[in-house]
Amino acid sequence: MAIHLRRSAETLQADFEPLIERHGLYGPAYNVLWILRGEGEALPWGEVSSRFDVPVIDLHRGQLAHLSPGEFAEFNQLLVKARRQHH
Repeated sequence: MAIHLRRSAETLQADFEPLIERHGLYGPAYNVLWILRGEGEALPWGEVSSRFDVPVIDLHRGQLAHLSPGEFAEFNQLLVKARRQHH
C-alpha cells in the first residue's frame, strides 16, 4: 500500500512543481507562505500567497476530477487519518 501512496503523491507533485515555478516559487518557499498565511495577520507575503490559491485549487480539482464529490471527501479524510499516529 505504501508504494501506491508514494506513486500517487509523486504523480500529483509532478504537476504542482511546474505550477508554482511559473510564479517564481519553489517547494520550500511555497510551504513557508502556506504556513505564514495561517497566522491570521496581515503579512507582507500574504498578498503574494493569496495569488497562488486559485491556481493550486484549480490544479487539484483537475487532477482529481475523476473522483465524485463523495469520493474526494472520503479520500481527503482517509489521507488525514493515515497521518495520525494514534492506534
